[in-house]
Amino acid sequence: MNGSRLARMGMHAGWVAGMVFAVALLWLGAVVPGYEHAHMPVSFLGMRGVALAPCWNVAGFIVPGLLVAWFALSLQPPLGRDGTGAQARIGTWLLLISGLAFAGNGVFAYDLAEPDGMASKLHVAMLTIALLGFLPSALLLALALRRRPAWRALVAGGALLALATLASVMQRMGDWLPLLHDNPGYAQRVTLALYFLWLALASRVALRSGATRG
Repeated sequence: MNGSRLARMGMHAGWVAGMVFAVALLWLGAVVPGYEHAHMPVSFLGMRGVALAPCWNVAGFIVPGLLVAWFALSLQPPLGRDGTGAQARIGTWLLLISGLAFAGNGVFAYDLAEPDGMASKLHVAMLTIALLGFLPSALLLALALRRRPAWRALVAGGALLALATLASVMQRMGDWLPLLHDNPGYAQRVTLALYFLWLALASRVALRSGATRG
């Protein structure tokens, strides 16, 4: 497999991550007894003792997270060739950390029987790191690419998605979407949807910009 083809596959990893996550969530959410999307976090599907928990931890967390990390690494060479500087480099490294932390959610499954146990604490920490890595990454990349016409869609659209994700994390989306009131499961899914939408947008912009050439 030549380098150009491998680089293009890496650019596709951004949008594929969201597809893998969505398919795993819809499938396992439908087959796990008693699971309710409106009230239960996605982590419930991977908790110890839950049916098919290993499947969720792999398909819902580890695989999407590693795809995000691959996408972040794939962005570094073309952004470097475009002379985007330190902001873009830091942005891609933060995105890499976000992807690895997202995968870490599947490695450290939450234990409902021991919410204060080490595994549960690490699970919460991984989710926090995934979001804390993503938000500044998206904003730094928007700043770094603002004078690059080929990446223009990621500047405006990416920044808006990042800000919407921040609003969702701060639980402000409920002020605008009544459906989210008293439905914490849906609120979490909005946050995750915004995360993966940004990745899909970044993947599309990178592919259309000719980032795999050179």
